[in-house]
Amino acid sequence: MNSSGLGESVHTLRVRALDDDGGAVRLTLHGELDREEVGGFSDAIRATVREHPGRAITCDARGLRFLDAAGIRALLVCHEWAGAAGCRFTITT
Repeated sequence: MNSSGLGESVHTLRVRALDDDGGAVRLTLHGELDREEVGGFSDAIRATVREHPGRAITCDARGLRFLDAAGIRALLVCHEWAGAAGCRFTITT
């Protein structure tokens, strides 16, 4: 708890990559994708694109418990990055 007696929000996002034996790379998202977490999410997408050039990337967002406007923007920007690198990028819920 903080000094005001209110609980502090703990921002956490876990991104886990699962390789689909040469098919799509599936990233599972768990936690919150908000303005506090978009940097780490973007880094994970960039790394996935670099490590798996030309492969399809699927973001499984079923584990997200919170998504704000910054998180939505990050998903759209990552979609553009992946497309520019020749990777198909999809989001499942």
